[in-house]
Amino acid sequence: MNIPSGPYPNEYNEDSGLGQPNPTRISWSKTYDVAIHKIPSPAWKTMQTSRKTLWNLDIDFTILEQNKMSEIIFIVNQNEPVYIRTYFQSMWMYIQSFSANAEAGYVDSRWLCTIKLVEVND
Repeated sequence: MNIPSGPYPNEYNEDSGLGQPNPTRISWSKTYDVAIHKIPSPAWKTMQTSRKTLWNLDIDFTILEQNKMSEIIFIVNQNEPVYIRTYFQSMWMYIQSFSANAEAGYVDSRWLCTIKLVEVND
C-alpha cells in the first residue's frame, strides 16, 4: 500500500499527491474473554477463560483509481489468508469483511474502504 499516485484529478481535494491505496487508519486489537463471578463477598471474582486469543486488524484506506480497486476486489474475492505487514506486527490473516463507500462531492473513482481481518489459527 501507499504507492505514489501522482496529482489527484480534483485540485480542491485534500488527497492531492498522497499515495494509494492510502491507509488513513490501522488499528490492531486483541480481546480476552474474562468471566465475572458475582459472589456474596467483598469483591466479585474474575477469571480469564482463554490464554490464546486472536489478533484483529482494521484498516481504513482511500482508493483513487479503478485499477487499484480491481486489485483489492481480486484479493478480497480469493477467500485465502493474506500476509499483512505493518510496523507494529506482521502475520497471516483472514479477511472478515470489506466495505467501499463513495462520498458526494468527489470524483467517481475515489473510494473510502475498510477491511477487517483476523489472525489465522488453523
